[in-house]
Amino acid sequence: MSERLHIDVAEGTEPQIVVSLAGDLDLVTAHELRSVLERHAGRSVVLDLSGVDFVDSTGLVLLMEAARADGARIALRRGVGPSVARLFQVTKTEGLFAWVD
Repeated sequence: MSERLHIDVAEGTEPQIVVSLAGDLDLVTAHELRSVLERHAGRSVVLDLSGVDFVDSTGLVLLMEAARADGARIALRRGVGPSVARLFQVTKTEGLFAWVD
């Protein structure tokens, strides 16, 4: 794992897992999240982006692909930071995601 992105995977309510991210989700680090999502394919995944400081286009595309994948059960936890919330707002992508508390 890079120093720029910390990923914590925790068991939620079975069969759900919660993946908490902290740092930058970008060209350099997106492959790390992709690997985690691939390892947990078929499970319900809640992504907690509250610790994410920056998302570039690569990170945004990864999130959109994960949300749109066949059989995807990906949700984002409400409470993203201001820069990530602004990104979703500016790109008009917040409606692409399922949101949970």
